[in-house]
Amino acid sequence: YWTSKARELPNVIVNTPVQDERACGIANVGIKNMAPKELADRLMKEYRIWTVAINRPDVLGCRISPNVYTTTKELDVLVRALEEMS
Repeated sequence: YWTSKARELPNVIVNTPVQDERACGIANVGIKNMAPKELADRLMKEYRIWTVAINRPDVLGCRISPNVYTTTKELDVLVRALEEMS
């Protein structure tokens, strides 16, 4: 749900594969020219969204792992946050 919306945003990079057979409940997302730690810090401070920053040579971004009880409304807050920061 939310990854499809995030993929449409300029400067947002969804590192998780789009194919259903390669995807799961965890995703990785980043914003061009923004360090993963800065993204994680801003998501927490400005939107109260807790993530884990991943800063490796092969993957830059934040791990997003919604709970089964996370609502689409809450996921929309994440997408809106990514849009505002990108």
